[in-house]
Amino acid sequence: MTCYVIVTPAYNEQNDIGKTIESVITQTVQPYLWVIVDDGSTDDTAKIIQQYASEYRWVQYLYRKKEAGQSYYSSNVYAIMAGYALIKTIDYDFLAVLDADISLPKDYYEKIFERFSRDEKLGVASGVYKDQINGKLRKILNDRRSTPKAIQVFRKKCFEQIGGYLPLKYGGEDTCSCIMARMNGWKSWSFPELTVVHNKPVGTGHAGNMLKICFRHGLNEYGLATHPLFMIAKSLRRCIKERPFISGGMARMAGFLYGYCLREKRQIPDELIRFIRKEQMGRLLNLNRIPKENRVTIATNAKTIKICLAASSGGHLSQLLKLSDGWKGYETACVTTSEVVRDKLRDFGRVYIVGECNREHPLRVILVLVRCISVILRERPNVVISTGAAAGCIMCFLGKLLGAKIIWVDSITNVKLVSLSGRMVRYIADLFLVQWPELAERYSNAEYIGTAV
Repeated sequence: MTCYVIVTPAYNEQNDIGKTIESVITQTVQPYLWVIVDDGSTDDTAKIIQQYASEYRWVQYLYRKKEAGQSYYSSNVYAIMAGYALIKTIDYDFLAVLDADISLPKDYYEKIFERFSRDEKLGVASGVYKDQINGKLRKILNDRRSTPKAIQVFRKKCFEQIGGYLPLKYGGEDTCSCIMARMNGWKSWSFPELTVVHNKPVGTGHAGNMLKICFRHGLNEYGLATHPLFMIAKSLRRCIKERPFISGGMARMAGFLYGYCLREKRQIPDELIRFIRKEQMGRLLNLNRIPKENRVTIATNAKTIKICLAASSGGHLSQLLKLSDGWKGYETACVTTSEVVRDKLRDFGRVYIVGECNREHPLRVILVLVRCISVILRERPNVVISTGAAAGCIMCFLGKLLGAKIIWVDSITNVKLVSLSGRMVRYIADLFLVQWPELAERYSNAEYIGTAV
């Protein structure tokens, strides 16, 4: 049976901590001990915690007096480590860190531990959260290898090996812990199918508005020694994928540059700085693809995945449809080039006709690009699968910009060389399949697993 402990830092959370405690009480797998650290609250937070602690023997209240001069973020870390000091001698398997404004689904920890059991190198994991804003849930953009501190779970050996959290002035201790875990040979992963509710937007407890929060995130990136080129790419991506659009990404970049103007000494060791920048440059050079050995692959509910099927009409489409067993049960949308095949594709989901194009007609390429942008922004797929040619290539690149996984199946007619579109997509594809073993030997990241017949 899995034995785990939870540590929660809490500061003036009287409005939300009751929801958090209730969501833990109803977990299908309950903790051995839960230490809730009152980080100097001045409202009724302490009273609420103590009421639950008197009723549940595994809930423990701990008071910590805030120290002058500590930032909000470093104080939060000191509170966590104070709670950890009470449980580190217990014989447990996993340490969970949980913020005091989170509502968990009742099987959150059960499902997290299932995923740990499937990969012994998984050292730190989490689900993802959605912000509760005016009664509506808003998805938060996140990196698959970044686990938010609000809902992190560590394997005991991993947490001990990295030495816990670093109390960073501008925050980012959760990102830092994931990087330290990877530096020590562990995997870190967030599972989007495990969704929790954050009962107030990130940072609104200590920042006036979202732009200030984004600016602080930029300062955070400076403190984590983010490579400038990586920061530019990250900020541009946030400009188009995260609210507030454009201004949010610019505010992040401004905060990052302000960090350089301050010229403060970073609080992380030089060894970690070198590892961070090496990892980030690797991601840039590989167009953000995660190496196979660092991935965590767990089967997920088909309802959580949206697939875009993209292929030119004719032979490319025929090849793609031969793989239809692979996406049964998933939500799909189809992108092709001719109205003639619309009826043929209706059984596979919504159908979009973007028109034909090739390099000999640049104006047509622009028209197809505009149509493909409209489709990708409307559908926002998790996966793009394509057999080519030009329209499929465009959809793959647009999907990659929005964070989709890319699967390319090169045509069986390409015996000696991969197609021109395939040679372009090969550098961004998460899975690049060819239908001749000779091609798999010729191209470094190509794989041969059979033919679509």
